[in-house]
Amino acid sequence: MAEPILRYIAERLVDKLASFVGDELSLVWEVKDELLKLQKTLAAISAVIADAEQRQSQEQSLRVWLEDLKGVLYDFENALDEFECQALRKQ
Repeated sequence: MAEPILRYIAERLVDKLASFVGDELSLVWEVKDELLKLQKTLAAISAVIADAEQRQSQEQSLRVWLEDLKGVLYDFENALDEFECQALRKQ
């Protein structure tokens, strides 16, 4: 069973993206628009996660989907961390 932590992870990633959008590095790398799109998409995913977490006890397919999504969110978090590290190295 997927833990309710998925929504927290997604919201944390939205916050991290928001900090990148405001960062001057996003302007230098010309990725601000892409980061804004990702932030909007993650906010929508967070809302879907909230609904799916409530319904997962009745639907096996939602449990499987949430478990798969957990891996995707962790991979995305790792990619953002790598982006942040590379940005710091370039400063």
